[in-house]
Amino acid sequence: AWINLDNVGAQRPLVANWHVGSTQYLMRWNTTGSFQMYFQNSSGSTAVAGFGLTPTTGVWYNVIGTFDGSTIKLYVNGVRGGSASLVGPLRSVTTSDFIGAYSSTRLDGKMSNVALWKNTALTESEIIEIYNAGIPTDLSSFSGNAPTAWYSMDQNYTYFNGSVLVARDAIGGRDATGINIIQENIVGNAPG
Repeated sequence: AWINLDNVGAQRPLVANWHVGSTQYLMRWNTTGSFQMYFQNSSGSTAVAGFGLTPTTGVWYNVIGTFDGSTIKLYVNGVRGGSASLVGPLRSVTTSDFIGAYSSTRLDGKMSNVALWKNTALTESEIIEIYNAGIPTDLSSFSGNAPTAWYSMDQNYTYFNGSVLVARDAIGGRDATGINIIQENIVGNAPG
């Protein structure tokens, strides 16, 4: 995800599948002074990798978290931060992914190019490639596997349908709808 925070005074979720009774992953900015990537395995154990950085408001950051079945890693702007160990498969969930939200907490800022790779841990060189590309023109043809879902959030794939904001999935047809987002919230000034 590319994110640009308007306020760093409270927790800011980036992407998540973290519902009451059904938790798998959560990537967020936390007021402890770090970005964080949580994963929970099928036996309920949770681990978190962090990246100590207080983002500057109004500045775009690329944040990527990975889990390869044993290690969680977190990258900001192509640089690897902390890691954490977690053994076992992830909890199986059937709930929808959140973009810019989890529970009652919402992102206060902007997002662009949110991509999810399920059952694939990106390599460090692929993460650097994604960061260096800025706004990718087509994630389905970058050097690694295509993402499971890609929300480019550009003028071709994001629109207001009269009642909610719709972020179209440019890869797999898993469209996402906004919560409390209106047409005026669409801003096209992401990196690149």
